[in-house]
Amino acid sequence: MNLSGFWIDQSEEVSETAFNFLVGRLRRNVERREGFITFNMEGHNWIWRRFLKKKDEQGDKLSNASDYFLVTASTLENKQNLPDDYVKSLLAMSTDYVKRFVYGDWDNFAGQI
Repeated sequence: MNLSGFWIDQSEEVSETAFNFLVGRLRRNVERREGFITFNMEGHNWIWRRFLKKKDEQGDKLSNASDYFLVTASTLENKQNLPDDYVKSLLAMSTDYVKRFVYGDWDNFAGQI
């Protein structure tokens, strides 16, 4: 593959190896090459480490840390565009679910093994 860009949706379900593979294919001769990911928080996984903490697999600072940009948002920031009953149903879920999926809490990932 000779890519100028990629996007991974639900990247918490994708391995860091797969992400690295796509980054390694960003080689098309264009002005700007980019990769995007969207995800739900899933504890302190590779996305947390790489995009929030800017560290590699060994825990060292990424040499290209400025290449990584993270935007986080609570579901409630989009409340005006969502049906009221949908928001109420989300907020009625378990505390762990609401922390993770509504508020985007990195530290809450119930059921980890």
